[in-house]
Amino acid sequence: MFGYADVEKLRRVCAPEPAVLSLYLAVPLDPAGTRGLAAEAAALMASAVSLAGGTEKDQRGGAR
Repeated sequence: MFGYADVEKLRRVCAPEPAVLSLYLAVPLDPAGTRGLAAEAAALMASAVSLAGGTEKDQRGGAR
């Protein structure tokens, strides 16, 4: 699992701007367990945008 410092290091090396975010989630085998995946992904992306000092518009793919 990558920590915040690892992500920052990769971002500085690979991209001049934080243009792409890869998000990996564990997908449960039980189909009923997948109901919360979209909400979990949205929460993680919102957290990443917030930590980067962005806005909701950034989360949707808009320019800063």
